[in-house]
Amino acid sequence: MQLQNSSKSNVTDTFSTVSYDLSNRRNDLELLRIVALFILIFYHTGMLYVSGWGFHYKSEYQSEMVANWMLLVNPWRMSLLWLISGVALRHALHKYGAWHSLQQRCVRLLLPLLFGVLVVVPPQLYIEMAGKAQLPSDLSYWDFYQAFWHLKDPLFAQYKSGILPHMDVNHLWYLRELWKFSLLLIVVHFFWKSLSLRFPLAIASVENRMKHVFAMSWQGAAYSGLLIAALVVLDIVHLDDRNNTGFLFLLAGYALASTSSFWQHVFENRKGYLIAAGVFYVLLLCVYNFLALVPERNAWPWVDPVSAIVYRSYGGFCIMAALGYARYFGEQFQQFSQRWSEAVLPVYVVHQSLILIAAYCLKPYTVGAWLEPILVITFTCVTSCLIYYVVARINILRVCFGLKWKLTKQLAVSGTLERNQREQFGQKLRKGLAYILLVPLALKLIL
Repeated sequence: MQLQNSSKSNVTDTFSTVSYDLSNRRNDLELLRIVALFILIFYHTGMLYVSGWGFHYKSEYQSEMVANWMLLVNPWRMSLLWLISGVALRHALHKYGAWHSLQQRCVRLLLPLLFGVLVVVPPQLYIEMAGKAQLPSDLSYWDFYQAFWHLKDPLFAQYKSGILPHMDVNHLWYLRELWKFSLLLIVVHFFWKSLSLRFPLAIASVENRMKHVFAMSWQGAAYSGLLIAALVVLDIVHLDDRNNTGFLFLLAGYALASTSSFWQHVFENRKGYLIAAGVFYVLLLCVYNFLALVPERNAWPWVDPVSAIVYRSYGGFCIMAALGYARYFGEQFQQFSQRWSEAVLPVYVVHQSLILIAAYCLKPYTVGAWLEPILVITFTCVTSCLIYYVVARINILRVCFGLKWKLTKQLAVSGTLERNQREQFGQKLRKGLAYILLVPLALKLIL
């Protein structure tokens, strides 16, 4: 018993002295990104089976009860990813500066987006159109993919236009919006730094005041409450679309990246936030099943604001609990998170296509409402790991999936001149791809 108490005390002491300096690696958020990816796989699999929720393709085994499980993660899954991305952007700007961060974001976000739209997303379009009986029954995927490259092919006459005619981003919208919002923050960061060089005393005074305010211990609870309140207000005034919410949490992650009071607060109060999340989840189920799904009750004027308060408060509590427990487990799973954090982006790019392919191929076999989702999830996870295994070893694919050019082990220990030449070649290749392929896409997204 004494040993257990001593161990617990040591853990508490360790976390009380954790530095949130922008130069330190955030193992907690790397672990949380991996967990969030697994949640996303389960969530998008659930979209096949939840009745009444739109999706690219739906299974025959649909149920309204699945929505209760979907609501477990729906209110907070994307907001959490946006907050993590904001922290990552702040760290990148601190380490590399604005110009290098901009180049890095273009390659690591726009290139996977372009590759995904042209290679990964088309199977989703094929399955969606086939499921809606919008394709000839004898049309193979190869014939479909050839037609996909013809922008005016009549096969897609009824299909809505995306970033290009009949070419849309589907689940990769997150990469598109993350790039645009990151571009905005990088520009603001650049001008702020430029002002600090031109007016050093004035800017230093403002920054010192901001650091003093952010450092106050009571401010951690204030930031948490402010974020949750902002979510509620956006929902009540019907401005809670995914872009507004995403930018709010990206900005919050950027602003709070090195705010020790906030991170210490969510760590110390993680249990309280988890309990609050549990209570509000029960309230959310009650609101959804007994008010939102009943037309005569849903029309009552107070239902909408009450639903917004419950829905967004639950999501906010979950995010705070997730951040707190990620800090608690981050150091314990440090090697795991550092080993697999690189796989997050490639698996994110391919996972939804794999889900739809598995569900579409299983449909003729009618394996049952329980076995089918198990097989879909198993196929998606196993195939995603295999794809990452291949991508991680081929540099061209690494670049296409937003990963860094990787030196071979022999090259890493070889002469400095040869290593520098290979590094320069990798950098020129990435920059060449960025300028040739990504500039038109960037202009399309901005304009």
